[in-house]
Amino acid sequence: MAKSATFRPNKLKIIEAIVYLASKRPRIDIFHVCKILFYAERDHLLRFGRPILGDAYYAMRDGPVPSFALDVAKRNSRVMSDELLRIVAQKLSSDDSDGYVRLTARDVFDDASFSRTDVECLDAAIEKYADMPFLELWRIAHEETEWKKNFRDGISTPIPYEDFIPTNIPDRDVVIEQLREHAGATEL
Repeated sequence: MAKSATFRPNKLKIIEAIVYLASKRPRIDIFHVCKILFYAERDHLLRFGRPILGDAYYAMRDGPVPSFALDVAKRNSRVMSDELLRIVAQKLSSDDSDGYVRLTARDVFDDASFSRTDVECLDAAIEKYADMPFLELWRIAHEETEWKKNFRDGISTPIPYEDFIPTNIPDRDVVIEQLREHAGATEL
């Protein structure tokens, strides 16, 4: 079996994507951030042949989750450098007074590393999912093939980018081969 496509994510771009979401929807919760990024990433991959962020996705109890984005939202000091934590603190405020971690942008979104199509897919996912009630979005995320195929209760299981490609598309094998070929060479 061929090695799974792995992208080299730009961590600063992931932080900026969250700043973008938090500027569009102040006090957005981590759950919605993770789902919006998943849907935007998948949409962009299917439409334009590359993800927006290249984060590592995992099938977790609450659905598909972008791993580094979750670490950013939670300010996970075990995996983030002091410099990245400083940048996150400068760009995002966090409030958990209602029991949910909610994010608000403290700084203006820096779009320098985002393409027009990146922002287009982020906007489409924000429009569709940002205001969706938690339980409805939870149900939808748990119907996704990528999540169902990879979820193992009690274990965070990686979701290969190949699983983002529907099984019914023509020349799926060619699309996956191209994805794998370009993944390692692509810095997002």
